[in-house]
Amino acid sequence: MTFYIHPPSGDLHLHDLSAWCLQRMTFLMDVYRCRGSTMQMRDLVDNLTTECECLIEGSKKDATSHFTLRLMCCDDPELRDVFIQSEISFFKFRFSCFLRSEIQSSLKPLKKYHAELRLSKNLSEQEREILTLLDAITAQNDWRSLVKAYTQSNSGFIRVPFRFVCNMVAKRSVVLQKGTALVPCCKLSEVMAVVFSLLLTEGMRVARCSRVEADSRMRRLYHTVRRKFLPVNNNENSVHNSISCDDISSLSEFFPLCMSMKLQTLQVDHRLRHHSRIQLTLFLKELGLPLNEALHFWRQEYSQPGPRHSWKDEERRYTYNIRHLYGLEGSRRNYRSHCCESLQIETNFTIK
Repeated sequence: MTFYIHPPSGDLHLHDLSAWCLQRMTFLMDVYRCRGSTMQMRDLVDNLTTECECLIEGSKKDATSHFTLRLMCCDDPELRDVFIQSEISFFKFRFSCFLRSEIQSSLKPLKKYHAELRLSKNLSEQEREILTLLDAITAQNDWRSLVKAYTQSNSGFIRVPFRFVCNMVAKRSVVLQKGTALVPCCKLSEVMAVVFSLLLTEGMRVARCSRVEADSRMRRLYHTVRRKFLPVNNNENSVHNSISCDDISSLSEFFPLCMSMKLQTLQVDHRLRHHSRIQLTLFLKELGLPLNEALHFWRQEYSQPGPRHSWKDEERRYTYNIRHLYGLEGSRRNYRSHCCESLQIETNFTIK
């Protein structure tokens, strides 16, 4: 069970780096297809880990392939969703297989990182969230006591702000008490998966600042990785029906709450923030809204009076952005909408 907090260092042949990345990506696509099934995951891991050294827990190949794929996926929404979901599923599986002593050993880097966060005076917003969660987990018990309670299925609770465990709240598997979720110690693995997802999200943010696309070798590796990914996307996310912009309001009652709220905000303010506009555009695209209808839809809204930019002033930019999301400009990627888990772990919740 590795948290992948710091990347490895050293020299490596490009051939080896490419081979490890492709092995790991192939494995992660298989994990993605398991859809959380423990039995399928067990069969998959038993068949592959003996052949793929890059999946051996704690090895240099494991860390190198993970961090390199993180660079490959950080700017591609399609790859990023698969990468995040699959790595979280793999983390949960690894955690479930560990003995108490193995869990204790794997927590050492996390303890050190926790201490570093406490001493740092210049934390990103995501790092502050990680620190808040780690402080909450260890507020009443040290790690050793928590792991012991988890492995022995003892009674007791881990108290964390409810916003970190929204999935567990939705399943009613936790008790809520004045904004705090009381998570049974036997569900420590789920709390640690949240820690891992926050670390992964922060790592993806840092990776986006690395400008890896400037390296031609990394660009070639990215395109190779994407070609191996495309069959998953094309087989599982094809849309056969089309809708018009006139259908959107009537269909909105069937939208997931996150997209319904974005649409309501747009209809009231006639503007959305940049990332919300991207998310809603991709969602409508995947519902079957053709490009010409998407342009008409956004033109209608952004031609209304609003607090910020208008369609008239920014028509070229907005048109280019929409065409880019439809894969007709720029890198010509066939972007798809964000999955629920990706939206949740990338959202910073603020309770006032």
